[in-house]
Amino acid sequence: MELETVEEWALSLAASKLPVIVEGKRDVSSLKELGVEHVFCLNKEPLYKVIETMASHSKKVVLLTDFDKEGKKLYGVLSSGLSRHGVVVDRFYREWLQKNTEASTIEGLKAT
Repeated sequence: MELETVEEWALSLAASKLPVIVEGKRDVSSLKELGVEHVFCLNKEPLYKVIETMASHSKKVVLLTDFDKEGKKLYGVLSSGLSRHGVVVDRFYREWLQKNTEASTIEGLKAT
């Protein structure tokens, strides 16, 4: 899938209708401004609860944690926990952001 801009990325993510897990409320706001719905905030919930809730509602999710040390650690914990519960983590959208933008946070995403 060839995406050129953040807007195209957001349209593709929105069209996928996959649940998107982010770290904070500002991440939710940023994605909603770009037209992405189905965004779920960790909101200091215990990670096991987030994993169990997602596993009971979806078989595939997108994890968009920040690209800093803490965000990468969180991504690893969530990804392995979800996988153990049979949930596929779609890495395409996260990897596209890393390769094609300079954003270090999800809340830092802006339409170009």
